[in-house]
Amino acid sequence: MLNKKSPLKLLFGVLLICSFATWQITSEFFATCYKAPINSRVIEESDHLELLWEINDIYVPSSSNGVFLNVLNSELTYYGANRRCGRNRLNILDLEGNFIRHEQDFTSRRGLSTMTANSKFVVIGFNSTGKVGVEAAGNDAFRGAGGIAVYSSQISNIAWQKKITGTLGIDELALYDDLIITEGGSRALTPQYLLIDAADGTIINAFDYTDTLPPISPYAYLYGNRHLDSPEMFNRWVDVFQNVYQAPIAQSGYVILRDENGVQVGTISVLKEIDASRMWFTPNVVLSNVAVNREFALFLTQTSELIVAKLETGEQMGSVKFSPSEAQMIEDGGFFVAVNEDNLIFVYFGDSRQLFAFEFNPN
Repeated sequence: MLNKKSPLKLLFGVLLICSFATWQITSEFFATCYKAPINSRVIEESDHLELLWEINDIYVPSSSNGVFLNVLNSELTYYGANRRCGRNRLNILDLEGNFIRHEQDFTSRRGLSTMTANSKFVVIGFNSTGKVGVEAAGNDAFRGAGGIAVYSSQISNIAWQKKITGTLGIDELALYDDLIITEGGSRALTPQYLLIDAADGTIINAFDYTDTLPPISPYAYLYGNRHLDSPEMFNRWVDVFQNVYQAPIAQSGYVILRDENGVQVGTISVLKEIDASRMWFTPNVVLSNVAVNREFALFLTQTSELIVAKLETGEQMGSVKFSPSEAQMIEDGGFFVAVNEDNLIFVYFGDSRQLFAFEFNPN
């Protein structure tokens, strides 16, 4: 005769197993999400830059082509969280480092795909759900589509957000003054370039791909479209944007690029906007994005040095050396810089979860 266990004993065993599994999951979560920073940086040497403040233990993820730290007129924004496994949101700080609020009311919640900005707007591209096939999308092209949201410094809020018909995700965004250029209709409809008013989301114009306007990067379209009557100049801009890491920056008659020559590091090139001729470039040592204002370009090197260069010539005008110098490349921690027209500079290290603010005085 079989010895049957009582229901209470069975229930106790199930609860014991569930408790052990929960303990393991919780332990792994806390070990992963609350582990100490890899590095803790201090300033070793500074040339023409004064430290204003420092914030520790914030998390800004890495990105393949987006810049997640940006400074507007009187606000500093970063996309991230205050702990490693926290919910990523667009966080708003004042320029003294005081937290104001965060924005999280985005229609598209499938994950941020890219981000670019200027002094007035932060433009955010979102992935789609990816659950709608071509046939279904033909009936409702907005179902499962990628989207764009814009944060405006003029109203200190999300100005607008919308899905872009037929897209699986917004991978590339070009921002030129008040104009956004991206791609739409790449999945179910005729592929197009979309020109969007950054202030209110109005689609100003849309151009289908043609033989004379082939499927190229929106970046190349933005600059090359001005030279459709000159195939040589058009192709020069197409070549320029073959290997870019972040959206190009147009400033003071120049186009500033950060490319992807290495797995984690790359170079910066400064071109004349009129003809794409290169004024100067860096060695293959750039770890972060490049940020610019009217006079200067700045970036982090792979040896954790902040470089401030004259935009017109590339001449080094200031620097900050951090210790330890070795930057730990981690998948979920980015390296970003930002600057405003008053020469306030912001630097984020993903491996140490530190955000620094400096004032640059070139005199």
